[in-house]
Amino acid sequence: YAWFENNCFEYTRDDSYHNGGSGAESDSPGQMVFRNSEVIGGYRASIWVQMDRTWVADNIVHHAGGNAIFIGRSGISNTENDQMDVGLIENNVVLGVRGEGIVSGVPGSAAPDPVTGMHNQYLTIRNNTVFDTTKDQAFELDYLKNCMVESNRVCNTISGWSAYST
Repeated sequence: YAWFENNCFEYTRDDSYHNGGSGAESDSPGQMVFRNSEVIGGYRASIWVQMDRTWVADNIVHHAGGNAIFIGRSGISNTENDQMDVGLIENNVVLGVRGEGIVSGVPGSAAPDPVTGMHNQYLTIRNNTVFDTTKDQAFELDYLKNCMVESNRVCNTISGWSAYST
């Protein structure tokens, strides 16, 4: 179990915050809270969460070099163990991101699990704001099952789509 709250990460070299998870990276089913923090200038994924039962809330991400908030596994092996179950991503603000604002799944790199047909399930993504995406989508949500996306705000997408899902 990990709880991160009221932190500031500035100009980190790789993922600003990258937690391990169940399946390929750990034997623990895990739980994780990452809230009320600020991430400035993360090089790759600013917040990358892989644990089941994750809560990412009330964060501000400025100028992410890759994806601002990445939900799910790396896609090395797409089995049920590599999927994230049950998560709440809410009340986050993303400002100026080079990649996707909020991503679930493994964008553009891997097909879903052949048995279950998805990467992640039982996620709720709500009340998030994404401003100024300069390269890709504000939201890219791939191969989800039983998920809810509601009351989000997207402003000023330069290229790509505001929201994309497969």
